[in-house]
Amino acid sequence: MEPPAWSAPPAAAKRTAASAANGARNLWVWVGFKLILAALFAFVPVIFAFALDINMSLAGFPDGHVTDYEKAMVLPDHVLIAASGFAACYLVYRSLRAKNKRDLGMTGVSLICYIVLLFAIRYGVTTYFVDFRHLDFGQGG
Repeated sequence: MEPPAWSAPPAAAKRTAASAANGARNLWVWVGFKLILAALFAFVPVIFAFALDINMSLAGFPDGHVTDYEKAMVLPDHVLIAASGFAACYLVYRSLRAKNKRDLGMTGVSLICYIVLLFAIRYGVTTYFVDFRHLDFGQGG
């Protein structure tokens, strides 16, 4: 005589259905969380690009004179604006492709590296033009 076939008790079947519902709910929470982080991660480079663009548009004095420093900063600002656009696209891509918290943490590290490099490049270019090239930046005197 063969032993009877094993079947899950009714309570276990209810738990399986409940855990499947929780898993689906957690999946949607994770997707929503990734979308929110993608928007926030992209917001920072876009704001920096917008600030650089505003800085370029406000160049010059009311009489129309544009200093040598402001003329020289046009190309580096354009490069930084383009880099900010690429960084925003990359951060959105990385955020949406994240499979776990570690991937999102690495995306945050990428954002921090972008911010540090942006300020280091901006400060380095400004120091080079003002201190080493001695370009007139409207300081008066």
